Amino acid sequence: MTEKPIFARVQRKMIAARIEFLAALARVQSIELPNIPTEEECSPLQIAYHLSITDGLALEQMYRIQEEDTPQIINIAEIATHTPVNLSSPSSLPSILATMTAQREAIFRYLASLPESAWARSFHQEQWGQHKFEQFINLLPLHDKLATHQLEMIRARRTQSS
Repeated sequence: MTEKPIFARVQRKMIAARIEFLAALARVQSIELPNIPTEEECSPLQIAYHLSITDGLALEQMYRIQEEDTPQIINIAEIATHTPVNLSSPSSLPSILATMTAQREAIFRYLASLPESAWARSFHQEQWGQHKFEQFINLLPLHDKLATHQLEMIRARRTQSS
């Protein structure tokens, strides 16, 4: 089976951004994972959790874009950011990473199954206006990069205060 050019390009970007995030997460000491740096920030564990939530929401929106005519979709980053994290729950780093992996695999399976024409389908989002499916997919590696930047900022502050 030959890879579809759009899918292959997007998949490479998504994998590269996720690897960068995982590398940044690996540089965080395990004892610091649940620690919240400031009231305005999330802990490294919360950042990972929010990424896992974002992937799940993104997949739901992908289905809507493909099944409905120009659907009004949600801002996945905004929803995930406001999803509370109860750190006393059984959410551990291994369980969050397993969820992230499963969701990303589901996204790749779905994207690989789409014909090239599907990447041109339109959607509407309140803040962004009307866009194409491929533009929506390109938000996922950007969200990973933002999360990586958050981890790097936390780590830099901890290094400076030590």
